[in-house]
Amino acid sequence: MTPGDRRPWLPVALLLLQVPGCSSLSGPTSMTGTVGGSLSVQCQYEEKFRDIAKYWCKSPCLGDIVKIEKSDKEVRNGRVSIRNHPVNLTFTVTLENLTEGDAGTYRCGIDTSWLPGYLLDVTFHVVVSVTPGSLSLSGPSTVMGTVGGSLRVQCRYEEKYKTFTKYWCRQPCLPLWNQTVATRGSEEEMRSGRVSIVDHPGDLTFTVTLENLTVDDTGKYRCGIATILHEEGLHGFLPDLFFQVQVFVSPRSLLGSVHFLLLILLKVPLFLIMLSAVLWVNRPQWATCGTQSRPDEDKRRPSLSIDILSRDTATQTRGGRTSDPKPSISSHLIAKNW
Repeated sequence: MTPGDRRPWLPVALLLLQVPGCSSLSGPTSMTGTVGGSLSVQCQYEEKFRDIAKYWCKSPCLGDIVKIEKSDKEVRNGRVSIRNHPVNLTFTVTLENLTEGDAGTYRCGIDTSWLPGYLLDVTFHVVVSVTPGSLSLSGPSTVMGTVGGSLRVQCRYEEKYKTFTKYWCRQPCLPLWNQTVATRGSEEEMRSGRVSIVDHPGDLTFTVTLENLTVDDTGKYRCGIATILHEEGLHGFLPDLFFQVQVFVSPRSLLGSVHFLLLILLKVPLFLIMLSAVLWVNRPQWATCGTQSRPDEDKRRPSLSIDILSRDTATQTRGGRTSDPKPSISSHLIAKNW
């Protein structure tokens, strides 16, 4: 095989360096909601995908696809909506009014199949579970976000609780707890720091949004309705109607660390192998011929003896001693070369 025959594989190796890493798109691997409730899935992507279309579909993604282009406006398809948040490099998918038929495997994806270096779309799978729950108040049991991003929790209630005060708090939800945010019987958004809540009596839901997430936001929260002294014909204190929501916040730096490990363990060694191959293919030819590949050095050796011999002979001729010459340095050199 000639050196030129070894080079066609180099473009293939270069293509391997462009294979996207698993850090290009990330999010929760599983979500759980209750019948009649809702759940939200937040997907985090890299800066280079900011203006690329994102979508959500149920595997094998033959239909019921909800897709959003560059706009950050909400796009809806039936009970499923998707909204892009290019500021924090996330997009959120919300499934409302859940049924047991919504359980299954879904795909959170970015339309990259038309981009150079990408044969398929960048996606990851999310397993959605739907459990029977109380129709009085329902919603997701688990939500996930990333540091610096945001997440949204939608809680659904019955018609009879339309005028009740709704709230969100971090357990144990003690009185005067400063991490409680509640509605005031209207559709006005109420805010407490980075947490906001707004009631939607038209569709019997209220939505809680946590913004600019930190790792410390991880924990158990309560999505509830204040029912104390509200029930007609009953006196005294009644327990609030609520359900528990587990919030997980993953460090955003985890994406960078995964990509760094991929770079160190795969891309850098591959690049070094390619570089070594290029240097080997284009190496100087004398490196493979041993001592025989230096003809100039071999030619210079005898020429030194001949020059000395010529000068010796010329000196003896001028001195009249052409016969019976004495041994000279040249004779030793000639004998040594032989």
